[in-house]
Amino acid sequence: MCPLPLVYPEQQSRMLGIGMWKWEILPGEINICYKPCVGLKLVREQSAQDLKKTAYLQGGLPQDLSYFQDIVQHVFSLRIYIRVKAALSELAQESWARHLESLDPQDNSLWKTQRALRLPARSKIPPIHGTRGVVYTNQEKAEAFADSLELQCRLPLLPDEDEEFKTTTHRTLLQNSLDRLETWCNRWRVKINPDKSTAVLFTKRQIPLDLDDLTLTDEPIPWNRQARYLGVTMDQRLTWKPHIVVTVARARATRARLYPLHKGNNTLSLRNKRTLIKVVLQAQLTYACTAWGHAAKSHIKTLQAVENIALRTATASPWYVRNADILRDLQYTNATQTIRTNAQKRFDQATTHDNPSLDKPSSTNTMTETNTNDPDMSLSIPVNLPSLSPH
Repeated sequence: MCPLPLVYPEQQSRMLGIGMWKWEILPGEINICYKPCVGLKLVREQSAQDLKKTAYLQGGLPQDLSYFQDIVQHVFSLRIYIRVKAALSELAQESWARHLESLDPQDNSLWKTQRALRLPARSKIPPIHGTRGVVYTNQEKAEAFADSLELQCRLPLLPDEDEEFKTTTHRTLLQNSLDRLETWCNRWRVKINPDKSTAVLFTKRQIPLDLDDLTLTDEPIPWNRQARYLGVTMDQRLTWKPHIVVTVARARATRARLYPLHKGNNTLSLRNKRTLIKVVLQAQLTYACTAWGHAAKSHIKTLQAVENIALRTATASPWYVRNADILRDLQYTNATQTIRTNAQKRFDQATTHDNPSLDKPSSTNTMTETNTNDPDMSLSIPVNLPSLSPH
């Protein structure tokens, strides 16, 4: 911006004999017109004291010439401003000329320049953006301002340390996926029932209970701690305890119904009893074991106890006979060994699969036993199961 002009009365200018400065502010520039005075004429060689004395005798000015010095300083600053402005204007013209020379119809540079010239000038005031986009009403502006203050007043935590940030990010990703799923369903005319849908966030962290519901076809999908899909109950932490509890309860009911057939004094042969337990009871215990086979060792033992009781009842074994001896004599593969064999088979198939992501666990395809009970779906063979015993 240019310095503000100092305007003095025409009479005082004439008394000094220096003329009157007339300011005309035009768009984009300042024109300075000098108008010679017609009053008192002084010689240029006169000193400042003579000017001061002459002006004082005329009664037009005080004895000090501070304002005169201000005028001289103002004129000097104005000259510098004019020179700088001219240099900047020349630089802008040269830059624009170089830009015009660099335009090439073969690329998009010429089209971008034409488009920029055709577009109207943007507003100098930027729009206010909230969490849901540009805001217009006063209420939306107030909410955006409140959200901005809340973000500025939060603790300086890293994203990995802020639980609320993690939960919000997961919820946003899930909602974006649901929006894309809704678009795909509308395209192929597939209708999904939101009433039969539920949302589960699989994580080991603490999740707040006041999460906003996800939406599918403008219908809310509530959050739950567990979900049941294809007969498998998946809990939030993937410990598979709810699924194993339900499976054990159903297996006990099945064993009670089969008791008249596999009890010790029944005339049914031992081979048929063995087949009945393996086909009916073990199939119920090991259903979908590929998913939950890495559950905790205590859960697997609870599940295995149901089958052990059925085998002891079928063979009428006394209390001092070990379960390992019964399995060896019957040449029977129990549920625990079946889960382990199934896991080994799946990992062998993964090493030769076309999908490269399934080939990653091949380097960890070992049958060593550890005490790890980590249910984090780490693509490793269940390591909490006992080794295969010889038949």
